[in-house]
Amino acid sequence: MALARYYFDVRSNDRLFSDTEGTWLAGGMDAVRTEAFSALTDYAREVTPTIIRRRLSVEVRDEHRQPLLKAVLVLVIEVLASDDPEPPNH
Repeated sequence: MALARYYFDVRSNDRLFSDTEGTWLAGGMDAVRTEAFSALTDYAREVTPTIIRRRLSVEVRDEHRQPLLKAVLVLVIEVLASDDPEPPNH
């Protein structure tokens, strides 16, 4: 299989981190999907647990910088119970 260059831009909420170097992959869209998924899981591990909501995406462009694929992961922490004592009644 021939190698092709793909650019994997990462977006965290509204902040975009552009890939200026690209990654050479063989395997077409299957390889692109695998790489995008891997990148998402790597970035998800770096999210601070104190963050309540984070939207991560990997936006993939081809060698002509045309959009090919977007993988999105939304992390939400919902506090259902608290260890904090209830406030005293006044």
